[in-house]
Amino acid sequence: MKKGFIWFLIAAFLLRLGYSLVSPLIEDDEIQVYLLGLKFYTTHLWPFFGPDVEYTHSQIPGALQGILVGLPLFIIPLPESPILLLNILCFSGLGLLAWYINKRLPEIPWWIVWGFVMTAPWTLRFGCRIVNPSYVQPFSILFFIGFFESSGIYKNKVINKGLAFFLMGFSMLSVMQLHLSWILLLPFILYAILKESAGRWNALVKSAAWLCSGIIVGSLLLIPTIVSGEFNSAGNLHDNVLLNRNNIGNLPTILARMLSFSSYEIPYMLGEDNPVRMAVIRESPWMAPFTVILLVAGMGQVAFYIISFFLKNKAEGWHSIRWITLGAVIIVYLSFFFSVKGPSSHTYYVLIPLIMLYSFYCYNNLMRWPSAVKKAAVVLLLSGVVFHAGVGKYYFGLSIYPKRPVIEKAIKTKDYSKVGLRRADVWESGY
Repeated sequence: MKKGFIWFLIAAFLLRLGYSLVSPLIEDDEIQVYLLGLKFYTTHLWPFFGPDVEYTHSQIPGALQGILVGLPLFIIPLPESPILLLNILCFSGLGLLAWYINKRLPEIPWWIVWGFVMTAPWTLRFGCRIVNPSYVQPFSILFFIGFFESSGIYKNKVINKGLAFFLMGFSMLSVMQLHLSWILLLPFILYAILKESAGRWNALVKSAAWLCSGIIVGSLLLIPTIVSGEFNSAGNLHDNVLLNRNNIGNLPTILARMLSFSSYEIPYMLGEDNPVRMAVIRESPWMAPFTVILLVAGMGQVAFYIISFFLKNKAEGWHSIRWITLGAVIIVYLSFFFSVKGPSSHTYYVLIPLIMLYSFYCYNNLMRWPSAVKKAAVVLLLSGVVFHAGVGKYYFGLSIYPKRPVIEKAIKTKDYSKVGLRRADVWESGY
């Protein structure tokens, strides 16, 4: 098993890296995040601000995003370096999540858990392209493992509670520098503290101390922005908060999209509209039967997750996980009453570790038919690999390679503007 597992890890990493290299880098958001790191490398200017919030012409404070993209260029000055580091980070995070799921649900064969976590459409969509939700992924995994271990869900702990609270504090401050969805993590921290303390002041103080220590470490790259006096020079982030009554009918949409994080939701991966999706399939007709299989499976998975909420499940932690998942749906729904943006999936992708764990609890109920589950898993996993090979083939023209000579020239001449201008250059504020 050890030898097979090692070969699996190598194959999974190479598959994800290959998919990452052919994923779009020519689209505006990807280019802007790449330029954050390229500007840091070519100018040596400290990246006081991170990703842009285009709707309000503002930027997220903190240097983490710029460093995560730019630091690899200092080590290996090649255009692909940021992609390599992103893959190492996300592969490590997803491996940790798969290990944790197997630890909590040992009845499910390891290769099913690891295979799906590593090749699920959403973990390939984010985790394989240079855009800020991709960088959220590993930190969100650390956060939710800390949450699961600190909130009284399990009797036997995988990590001690002190470390769990530290991870939550550290991860939340890291996500804060990458994406506005960090605000969705606050209710989970409050829940964990209340469950842990349960009226015991000593436990409350100890948990808070560990949490604060994680916050301090996570804020180290944010503090220079605060003390520099530049904090308000990149727009007002509070402009992204406003009363949005249009969200009132979005609960079914949010529920379906959240559960789709752990499903074969392939229409979104094919393209933004039906003409583009059909163009992908027409270019590689051999992927058509696998696409149909995954399309049906994806819809069935979401329906299965909803039905499973009402079914008995003997696995430890099920009662808590299902209600916490429902609570997360409600939190996301309510949050969009105060958001300038509608409920696009990437805005709450930070919750994917919770949805992944919930989905495998649902599958755990099917392990009374292990032979059928294994056969179905083989078909779906192989179909997923073939499907993404077709998607990668189509989008190769939008990958890093058409722009590689220009990026290489920018690296050599230390002039990031050869690749493009940062939005901040146009806005004349921020980084």
